[in-house]
Amino acid sequence: PEGIKQIAGGAFSFCRSLSSVTIPNSVTSIENHAFADCSSLTSITIPNSVTSIGEWAFSSCSSLTSVTIGNSVESIDYYAFSECSNLGKIILGSSLKEISPYAFEECRKLIRIYCYAVYPPKADENSFANYNGYLYAPCDNLEEYSTNIVFGSFKNFECISSDEVSTDEDEVVVDPGTTDVPITWPTEDSAETYSIVITK
Repeated sequence: PEGIKQIAGGAFSFCRSLSSVTIPNSVTSIENHAFADCSSLTSITIPNSVTSIGEWAFSSCSSLTSVTIGNSVESIDYYAFSECSNLGKIILGSSLKEISPYAFEECRKLIRIYCYAVYPPKADENSFANYNGYLYAPCDNLEEYSTNIVFGSFKNFECISSDEVSTDEDEVVVDPGTTDVPITWPTEDSAETYSIVITK
């Protein structure tokens, strides 16, 4: 329920029929082995309130295909997602600073990694098992990723835009979606027309 601060070590480990989990925004940490061997769990969204993911937290979740990690997570610990044999896509939030060795060990199907951190997180060559997939990194910092000793090992690079783009005066905010780009501006003292200039 809402209000839970942490998911303690081993809390749901070996719950092999558990297929879905909703983690409330009050949770700040997911500790060691919290969901280890939950072999029926297919996807997980870690909210922005969480700052750390412990060792073996989601290891051997063999049905897990996608993971979204919120924008407050700063570290992913050793073996956190190891042996998630069907994990194909992961979204890493903007605050991520460190991916420990073996965090994604044996995740051979992990071919799409979206990393929104401005600078490449500290990582080890053993942090990932497969470097033949696609790494999606912020457009403005793609060079930092491509020359990084770990992230530069990925065979394919793609550019992703920021979550939010705004003018210096915050008069116009562009919030990209998957197919639409809604644009909003102040209603008070509005002009009759607006000119929109988009530059790279």
